[in-house]
Amino acid sequence: MKKLTKIVPDALIVCGAGALAYGVGMLNPAAGVIVAGLLLIVGGVVAAVNSQRAKAGA
Repeated sequence: MKKLTKIVPDALIVCGAGALAYGVGMLNPAAGVIVAGLLLIVGGVVAAVNSQRAKAGA
């Protein structure tokens, strides 16, 4: 259960990024790729910060 609570926020970020990029991609394909890249970078940064906090707290 402890692992699940760590995975859920990251999964929500990835799903949200995918949904947003897909929606923008339906409007303009180039914009969808740009938005997807930005959201993946932000998601990676958030995941890295969370892992560093978990290591510091452990």
